[in-house]
Amino acid sequence: MKRLGLLHTLSLSALALCFADAMPANAAIIGNSVNISFQGGSTSFSFAPNASYTLFGTNGDLFNPVDVSTTGTAAVKSFGAPFFDPPQPTSEFADRGTVVYGGGDLFVSYATPANIRFSLNDTFVGLAFTVADGTHYGFVRFNGTTLLSYAYETVAGQSIVAGSAFTGPINPPTAVPEPASMALFGVGVAGLAMARRRKTV
Repeated sequence: MKRLGLLHTLSLSALALCFADAMPANAAIIGNSVNISFQGGSTSFSFAPNASYTLFGTNGDLFNPVDVSTTGTAAVKSFGAPFFDPPQPTSEFADRGTVVYGGGDLFVSYATPANIRFSLNDTFVGLAFTVADGTHYGFVRFNGTTLLSYAYETVAGQSIVAGSAFTGPINPPTAVPEPASMALFGVGVAGLAMARRRKTV
């Protein structure tokens, strides 16, 4: 009887671990490094089917030459009231230390092109988008009107350090169980089946 109880406990523990592991436990940054000039034109990229960004350059503004627009749930880090009303997209210089984007920042969507403040030099712009599992944070890096890279954090609600190394190419965030998780799930189901079989014998 003790052995049956131990087997049952182990089976339930395996199932619990499997379902816990099915959700992404470790943060991963997915992104692309590119070197695309959009001088006098535009370039677009997406993090998910419902989250796309378009950068436009140049708008004739010497110090703020890049504009941005968004579709779907895509949003851009912005400055709002009391300094700007309505809010305006902003950027941070890449050589001024660590830049982190996350839940404490203001993110705004722009259906029409909006000027990114301080977009002349090598800069980061914070990005955010929402899918089924929540809000994901990301960044884009460009130097004037040359797109350098863009990336997002795979774990919803997890802040991202701008310029972090990528662990893989851009893909929409999904919580897909790893093969090890599926094997653990199988062990749990087999254990429950064995416990049930012994009970009926």
